Amino acid sequence: GEKAKIPGELRRMRELGLNPVGLLIAIERRAAQLAALAAKLGPSQGRGGGDVAALMKAEVAARRVFWKDERDLGAQLRHWRGKRLERLVEKCVALHRAPLSNSQDAELLLSQGLAEIARAAAA
Repeated sequence: GEKAKIPGELRRMRELGLNPVGLLIAIERRAAQLAALAAKLGPSQGRGGGDVAALMKAEVAARRVFWKDERDLGAQLRHWRGKRLERLVEKCVALHRAPLSNSQDAELLLSQGLAEIARAAAA
């Protein structure tokens, strides 16, 4: 949801020569992790819903979440819940199909898709 960071992150992706499909797989993995954590919290009640902080502490203690990811995952989990999370997962799946069918434009397609996701997150 940090729209201001999009141009710099997309530029960094190009500079580092990151594989668009590999990056998308990492994003899909994070979305799946968020979905699993959201399921443990149960249905979202309004904006935050459930005790995200307590869940994250328990997941770190059980070593199911890496301690360095605790803060970011907690923030993402507070934002991506319910229908928003469902739409994120659907968008990731659609983004995955696009570069596979048009590999020449994979970087552009991924950049556009990530910008759409960030705009949705910021809304």
